Amino acid sequence: MPDDPNGPDEPDGPDNPNGPDDPDMYDDPNRPDDPDGPDDPDMPDLDGPDLDGPDNLDEPNDLDGPDDPN
Repeated sequence: MPDDPNGPDEPDGPDNPNGPDDPDMYDDPNRPDDPDGPDDPDMPDLDGPDLDGPDNLDEPNDLDGPDDPN
């Protein structure tokens, strides 16, 4: 159930302003991001660019900067 933004945090972690919290508070690093949750540094993000740089369809995401266009 989504956290109440005007009440205390749910037992599973802090409020998520973009939607319901993940059951374990953080994204699972081995699965794609939830469409309404934070970026996962290990997987392409479904709702926008990754925290570590732009998505690239042909190359893995770099953890320390934009993806390599080649």
